[in-house]
Amino acid sequence: MLDNKFIILILIASIIFLGILAPAASAETDYQNKLIIDYDKNDLFISIEYNGSKMSMQSDCRELRETPDGVELGNGLLFSRGQIVWGDVNVPYKLLKQDKFNKISGSRIYMEFKIKDAPSKSRIPRDIVNSFDDLIIDSDRFVRGDVFNFGSDVDLYGEVSDNLICFFGDIVMHTNSLVRGDVIAVCGRVYRHEDSQVYGEIFSQEGWEEGGRKLGLEAHYGREVSLRPALDYNRVDGLYLETFLEYEDATGVFPSFEVGVGYAFEAERLRYRLEASQRIFDYYAIEPHGRIYRETATEDDWIVPEFENAIFALVVNEDFRDYYEKEGGEIGLKIYLGPYNSLDFSYSYDDIKWMDAHPKLWSLFGSKEFRGNWSSLPGDYLQENMSDFDSKLSLFKFTYKFDMLDNIYRPRAGWYAGLQFEKGGGDLKGDLTYSRWILSGIRYQPINRYLSLKMRVMYGGSSDRVPLFKKFYLGGIRTLRGYDIKEFYGDQMFLANIEYQIDYKAFLHTALFFDIGKTIGQDDDIFSDGEFKSDIGVALGFSRSFRVEFAKALDDSDSDIHTWVVFSRSF
Repeated sequence: MLDNKFIILILIASIIFLGILAPAASAETDYQNKLIIDYDKNDLFISIEYNGSKMSMQSDCRELRETPDGVELGNGLLFSRGQIVWGDVNVPYKLLKQDKFNKISGSRIYMEFKIKDAPSKSRIPRDIVNSFDDLIIDSDRFVRGDVFNFGSDVDLYGEVSDNLICFFGDIVMHTNSLVRGDVIAVCGRVYRHEDSQVYGEIFSQEGWEEGGRKLGLEAHYGREVSLRPALDYNRVDGLYLETFLEYEDATGVFPSFEVGVGYAFEAERLRYRLEASQRIFDYYAIEPHGRIYRETATEDDWIVPEFENAIFALVVNEDFRDYYEKEGGEIGLKIYLGPYNSLDFSYSYDDIKWMDAHPKLWSLFGSKEFRGNWSSLPGDYLQENMSDFDSKLSLFKFTYKFDMLDNIYRPRAGWYAGLQFEKGGGDLKGDLTYSRWILSGIRYQPINRYLSLKMRVMYGGSSDRVPLFKKFYLGGIRTLRGYDIKEFYGDQMFLANIEYQIDYKAFLHTALFFDIGKTIGQDDDIFSDGEFKSDIGVALGFSRSFRVEFAKALDDSDSDIHTWVVFSRSF
């Protein structure tokens, strides 16, 4: 049997190797062949250098000719289905790679494309390249890259992480659509619903002022006010009902805010919140934010999201999270560094209080009682540290996120990394003094159309004595799946998960997974002290958002098989 330390080193080395391999695989040589497009409203300049041949031409968008073969410009240049044709020269669109991208003025843009020798060998193309078929990007689709469209219209309902460029067609951005880069319609127009967003700039044949907001009401300037209800169900609040007023200004001229008031029937407690933020600039942006609140808090969102936990509580008397109450306020500043990186700095001051669990709450099929709050801890240990829940917490927090996953909701390829650091007390005053940090990395690696590999590594550390609600807990759903919920606790944590998944259809997949991790004390060494726990299991997914997992611990041959049901991805 392999040593646990050796297994962990293999996992970390594998992720680093994939990180080195991925950029190397995508490296391109310096191509001399290129396509240049210089565009300013109706004026279009095109230059092509390909295999020793060169042509240049100036054209007017109003003089283009649409033929059965495509869009014809002067000098015999034809943009046809799948390729650019000029005499004996054929340049497939899939060989184009965007190289230079300069904004000359408010209406003029210069684009230079390298012409590769062969198309990309990526199993999952990052960009969309389409020609002479109407392109529809659905609301549940996230394009991690650019969209290049030739000779037809684009209807955007979803999200594009980089630029959306359409040649000789119109772009229509529908409700809630989003482009994080620029929107460019070469010899075409751009139409936007008032609830769509563009972080970059817009270039079109008639200019943004004439071509835009055709689908919306200009008098509203993209602002929306809504009054909506919300509910939750858990073992400390019971049924929680809330009504909140939301104001969102898509133009960024005014701040956005939410005001919510709700009541927890079992806790017999009024909850409230007032949140405000304003994003300034678009692609590279800053966003001041602040809020005041009295709320039921948990540190377990990464283990079980709220909506999923409410389903378990309502249906089968299971609540996997632990809760405490906090009342106070927070101010912060979020910084967006392009589409992949963000920083968030915040300071909060809270009154922390204990919350009692209610074991005999109703559920649809459950017959057992709900477990107590922090019931995974030994009773005497919990009593010794109850003062943590009657304290004031002054907290500084820093969060960094790097997100290059190809899809926000159902990623199949890409990287995610995060760093969270928080410091309580000390010079910030308050009753609780500690520092805590969490490092995490995720890799989604497609192998072919049906097979993929998913890996996650997390490390959490701390200094000073960490309060109970800030300790690290492992065991059960989304952590060490072969063990009981939150069976292990400590001031340091290591966790690694790896899954090998087979997709048969969009509604059916299976996976083989392995988990390893442990929690230790503050002064212990993560590798040499304590015992690593590991498990192995299989999963069967019946749709994009529902799967059943079966896991068994590897250190105990007599242990039971644990069964978990999840309604969103495991990590």
